[in-house]
Amino acid sequence: MVRYYIIFSGQVQGVGFRFTLYQLSRQRDITGWVRNRYDGKVEAQMQGALNDILEVINELKNHSHYIEIDDYSMKEIAPIPQEKGFAIKY
Repeated sequence: MVRYYIIFSGQVQGVGFRFTLYQLSRQRDITGWVRNRYDGKVEAQMQGALNDILEVINELKNHSHYIEIDDYSMKEIAPIPQEKGFAIKY
């Protein structure tokens, strides 16, 4: 199990990005959270199998013509073993 802090840029606000990430993450038993940033980007922490996390990101890229990920950065951080579920933060 790994945990990543991820920042997404592009057309990622106002297009259902957070809800889509929430749904895709829950389907793969990924825990963590997602929220909008004031600079127009979206940040998330995702915890689970690395392959599952990468698959969710790939699905996000191809999920909707409204969502356009121009770039994203990933930084590995310490896992939170007791975490349950995935949340959309406001």
